[in-house]
Amino acid sequence: MKKFYSTIFAILFCSSALMAQEETTFAFMLGDEVIPNGGTVTISEYADYDFMIEMQAPVYIKNVSEDASKLSLTCVGKENYKDIIEFCPNGNCMAWPSDGNEITTNYKDAILAGGTVEQGKNWLHAMVFDSKSFKGSVELKAYCTLDPDDCTSITVVFDTDAQGINKVTNDNNKMEVYNLCGKKIAESTIGLTKGIYIIKQNGTSRKVVIK
Repeated sequence: MKKFYSTIFAILFCSSALMAQEETTFAFMLGDEVIPNGGTVTISEYADYDFMIEMQAPVYIKNVSEDASKLSLTCVGKENYKDIIEFCPNGNCMAWPSDGNEITTNYKDAILAGGTVEQGKNWLHAMVFDSKSFKGSVELKAYCTLDPDDCTSITVVFDTDAQGINKVTNDNNKMEVYNLCGKKIAESTIGLTKGIYIIKQNGTSRKVVIK
């Protein structure tokens, strides 16, 4: 009987841990750095032309899972987004809809495990005419096409007056990963080996299973 209850407990524990698991198929990258889910990238560097300034966000997307998957990408306009007029994912430049602030594109080919998309491409621009100062922002969402709940998102802020160039911040969503002995081992679940971990984030703790 004791063994039976131990088995039931193990099943319930693993089920709840899997439900709490927040692993995503795709991650946004800046250089070799993973941008944490919910994080913010501030772009302050710009090219100054006689009639406009141009800012480029050198972020790209990586499949951090072990399987190939199709990618859907959504760009949601936030602050002064109409001036961010070059959204060109997958080589297809798109304008903001006249009645909305959201653009979605689906990538035709599956992204292989460890594969990247838009690396080295200038696919997200802010081009501001007749001004030397600008602040605007968009939210980018990358998710598995067949599973919209499998989503990671970041906010990209273009700010000519910001301190630092291409800065990643994530103060409100900082993650700490501990092993079952209570030792801190990471600040992201990306790249963890299979096992059970304790995640501390936003003032709460939970157990997750990495499969």
